[in-house]
Amino acid sequence: MNKYTVSALIAIVAVVAGLMALGHYGLGNDSQARSLQTNMKQIQRSYKAALKAEDLQTLLGSLHEMKAAAAEARTQTPRSIYGEAADSKDMQDYTAGMDRLLKQIDTAVDLASQGRLSELPALFDDMDAVKEEFHERFESMIQS
Repeated sequence: MNKYTVSALIAIVAVVAGLMALGHYGLGNDSQARSLQTNMKQIQRSYKAALKAEDLQTLLGSLHEMKAAAAEARTQTPRSIYGEAADSKDMQDYTAGMDRLLKQIDTAVDLASQGRLSELPALFDDMDAVKEEFHERFESMIQS
């Protein structure tokens, strides 16, 4: 290798490191937005699977998948409030909404485990209401 090749390699490494740093500091948040979007889609898929479950094992599996995706989504930031302080009202509202969903999932697991399946439809309706409330709120913030 000659000195020009080494210099070119060093420059490439510096550019890659710089791009990685931009992503780390939130300036390139597309990967984070995709992760949150992926988690939200998993929540929805698991919710639909739970509604259609024909046995307890499938129901509980769907609820556990839903909880894992919701727990991860809780740690992420919606695009509409990206860059806001962790203690901002919008961030607190988002976290509170995800906490409500996580509590509802835990309640559904408890009810299912106790064989109280007749109580689940009302709880699933409540989960859907939380989804509608928070999607409307945070998606409207993107459009405004």
